[in-house]
Parts: sequence; structure tokens; C-alpha cells
Amino acid sequence: RWLSPPVTLPEHEFSGMKIVGELISHLPENSVLHLGNSSAVRYAQLFPLPAGVQKVLCNRGVNGIEGSVSTAAGYAMADPERLHFLIIGDLSIFYDLNGLLAAQQCDNLRILLLNNNEGGIFSTLPGMPDCPHIRAPHGESIMAWGGSNLRSRQVTDAADCPAAMALLLDPEPGAVIVEVCTKTEQDAAMLKLHVVFAVDRAGLVGDDGETHHGIYDVGFLKQVPGMTVLCPVSLNEQMEMLTWAVKEFN
Repeated sequence: RWLSPPVTLPEHEFSGMKIVGELISHLPENSVLHLGNSSAVRYAQLFPLPAGVQKVLCNRGVNGIEGSVSTAAGYAMADPERLHFLIIGDLSIFYDLNGLLAAQQCDNLRILLLNNNEGGIFSTLPGMPDCPHIRAPHGESIMAWGGSNLRSRQVTDAADCPAAMALLLDPEPGAVIVEVCTKTEQDAAMLKLHVVFAVDRAGLVGDDGETHHGIYDVGFLKQVPGMTVLCPVSLNEQMEMLTWAVKEFN
């Protein structure tokens, strides 16, 4: 049962959430939807499920994220008459790389991989700090770890999305994986949550020199929807800005 009301996303916004909504809205009649963990579930429940979808399944491993690919592949093998769609995050799929060996044998399996290079679920939860100790950046693409053995496509911007969606929905036999490469901060911005990023040596940093200059950070951060960029010139100003950002921003 979907607990949240459907959301309306801005046109042409590129994010993991946007792609999940596109896929769910086009799920074919009598198909089966498999969900990974954390972000995959939270994003999926924001969108109305087409009436013709046969069922929704989710595997929960001993520690949470392992086994999702293997479970979907096994289910697809046992139910070859239907198309099976798996929406999964990067950490979940890397914890179950062996599952891709089984997935290759599933002509009716379609995998949508949300790769934001760290999991990033905590960046979208209220009250969670932007702390590197609760993230897992890896810098990897599934294409180098067996993904290219399936019918595959990598998506890095909105222009790639139509072709990727066509591949996911293609009924022709052959397992498919589409890897969508996004940024955690953009996904968080789509949810319009209050998230504070404290960036060391960002902006105009004066005497730190060429090797530590963050002049390009301002331009990068301003591209994030709804982002407010603050750059202090002293410790006192920094504390005032952090206090405002965490407690007073509305």
C-alpha cells in the first residue's frame, strides 16, 4: 500500500527520484516490481502504482541491503511469463554482485540502478548531519563489475533518459540494466528537505593558495535547486551562518 500522496516533480529535473517516477508510471500490464532498500523504497512510494502491476516485492537481508539482485533474479526465473523490474541503489547492488551472474540468465529481468556514489539515504532524512562517517563513497560504475554483460545503458543527464527508458521497457528477451548516475545533493533538493552542507576550503579562501582554492565550488553549488550559498570571512561569521542555517532558516 502506497502511504504517501503522489508528488509532482518539476519538468526536466534530472534525479534518481525523477527516473523512478518515470519507470513506475510506465510499468506494463501484469508486470512485477521489485524494490531494493532505503532510497528505492522511499522514492517508489511517492508515485501512484499502475493498476495492472501484478505485485510489488522487496527483499530485506540480515543487515539490510544484501541479496536484492539474487532475489529478483530467482523470482524472475521462476516466473518467466512476466516482466520483472528491480529498482535498486548502488550500495545494494555492490553488496550482491554475484547476483548479476544469475541476472544474465533472466530474459525477463529489467534493473534500474540508482548510483549516487555513496548510498546517500541519510542526506534525505530529517535531522541527520552531513557526516562522512555515515556515507560510503566508492567511485565505481556497475559497468566495470559485470553490468556490461547485460543489455545496458548509463544515464548521466536528462537527455539520456528517453533512450534508457525505452531499453528498460523493451519486451524483447535479454536482461537489461540501466545505471542512472546522479548526485546526492540534487536528490535531496528534489525532496525540498532542509539539508546543510558544510564544505571545507570552499569559495574564495585567500592565503590557502592554488592547491586548496575552492573558487569553483560556488558555481557548482548554485546549480543545486533551492540552494543558498554562504561564504564567511571569519570564524565568528562562520558560527553565525551555521547557527542561521541549522536553526533559523525558513
